[in-house]
Amino acid sequence: MPAHVAKNLTDDELTAVFVHELCHLRRHDNLLALFHTLVQALFWFHPLLWFIGAKLLEERERACDQHVLDSGTRPKIYAEGILKVCRSSLESTAVCGCGIAGSDLKKRMEDIMNHHALPKISLIKKVALTLSAAAALLVPVAYGVLHPTSPPPIAARHTSVTLTGADEVLSYESVSIKASASSGGPTMTLLRPDGLTAKGATLRTMILAAYGLQDAQLTGGPEWINSTRYDIDAKAKLPAVAESYKPGEGPKLPGQMMKALLADRFHLVLRQETKNQEVLALVVEKQNPNLRPAKTDDAYADGFHGPDGKPAGPGLFENALPQRITLTGQGIPVGFVTRLASEISKRIVLDKTGLSGKYDFTLTVRGGGTNAAEPMFNFSEEALNDALRQQLGLQLVAKQSGVDLTVIEHAEKAKLD
Repeated sequence: MPAHVAKNLTDDELTAVFVHELCHLRRHDNLLALFHTLVQALFWFHPLLWFIGAKLLEERERACDQHVLDSGTRPKIYAEGILKVCRSSLESTAVCGCGIAGSDLKKRMEDIMNHHALPKISLIKKVALTLSAAAALLVPVAYGVLHPTSPPPIAARHTSVTLTGADEVLSYESVSIKASASSGGPTMTLLRPDGLTAKGATLRTMILAAYGLQDAQLTGGPEWINSTRYDIDAKAKLPAVAESYKPGEGPKLPGQMMKALLADRFHLVLRQETKNQEVLALVVEKQNPNLRPAKTDDAYADGFHGPDGKPAGPGLFENALPQRITLTGQGIPVGFVTRLASEISKRIVLDKTGLSGKYDFTLTVRGGGTNAAEPMFNFSEEALNDALRQQLGLQLVAKQSGVDLTVIEHAEKAKLD
């Protein structure tokens, strides 16, 4: 309190003012006022918050006035003390502080002069009020927990991307879907910026390719999604091709176009859910020089070559024999290893290596698995883990973890062209 204000008060008036302020202190009113001010700043557009703020200020002052009068101070002395302070300093300069004239001063004076002692609230009433307040807060939360709102299907969350020129919808320009003559054996899904080529592909394999999922992450759907095979040839519009080659955009656009195709021709609807289950975590056991960071400017002139004799560039190349399978990576991210391990183990594999970027490596795994139809994957989880530990310094470790699963809610067989 400023000295020029205090010297104008009698001892009784000064005592009453201090009792009032000490009451604010014990009730933590300034802290609560600060909190409400912050809430008002965040949600300034909500009129109810401003109404609540005014009522809180009024009730804070009423409660402290009540305390002063209940402590034995005469109403006249207390009212005169407040009026003297008001003549010298009307209110606090801090928006979240307690100002003596912050509420309706005239009404306060009337309440003080007409003071009547209020009965103390019994323990039972305090408990009832506490339970009522808790119920008001917890009942909506409990209802939300018991009646969760399902997230919108993935297919319903596709957004159009505006491309350069007149093209406005991110979709293929032409699509041909035919029944595949292949009834088994390896499938091929080639997703490129300029289009999509699939041979003997099931809807399941196409969903995995479009959404970048591991097999164990995809559940639900009719049985035919695993057996009915399609040959698909789709061509992208030229502006979309140009857009896909822009830095930072290339990896996204082909997958988005394939998602749009699946939603349009297969009427695919997906949803996501999180589940806690046992997974495999790919971790670094120790540093190994066989796992080498790729050089960004390396064209791999000394690596694998295509049929035309030119360097094949970045990619994965396999040499499958009955006794061993050799995989050679040129500019491959470690994420490939997690997908390979998931394919072999039929479990979700999480990349916990912390290794970013792309790498060169050679991995030789002993053969003898149960997938003779696809020689590239004809080895066991144990054989893969042994090769990873000995040759790349990586290891697969079982653990419990929350994982994101994709559930097929609806799918229809595509109309053939």
